[in-house]
Amino acid sequence: MTTEMMKAGPIAWLAGVALLFLPSCSGPESPGSGGPADGATLEPGLAQQEKEVEANPTAAGYLTLSVAFYGHGLYDKSIVASQKAIQLDPGSPIAARGYNNICASYNQLGLWESAIDACEKALAIQPDLQLARNNLGWALSSRQ
Repeated sequence: MTTEMMKAGPIAWLAGVALLFLPSCSGPESPGSGGPADGATLEPGLAQQEKEVEANPTAAGYLTLSVAFYGHGLYDKSIVASQKAIQLDPGSPIAARGYNNICASYNQLGLWESAIDACEKALAIQPDLQLARNNLGWALSSRQ
């Protein structure tokens, strides 16, 4: 784990621990936008990772990409990558983690109901997925 990963927040840190794929988390972000600051482009390493996954799509590859996007504050892109992972391997532990990543991203965006829905789907597949339980608790305690 790097210092940047730990600064990214507890969910990003836990996702990095659980998946062991989270790279440096130093991408520019516009607060609340779910994406990079206006005019910003993906870091070269992240752009290359995205190209490689798209050229050889696997559920695990998209899940890893989702975690990388999340770590860089690209929550909308994290959601899309997770959705692709789920489509490639529905009902699997990878799908459960994909739904968890979607939940964590929606939590970051303050979209509590969408986060709750995603975490409930994760837990329906894998009831013992502690990350999803934690993210569900965050969403439930934050919604108004």
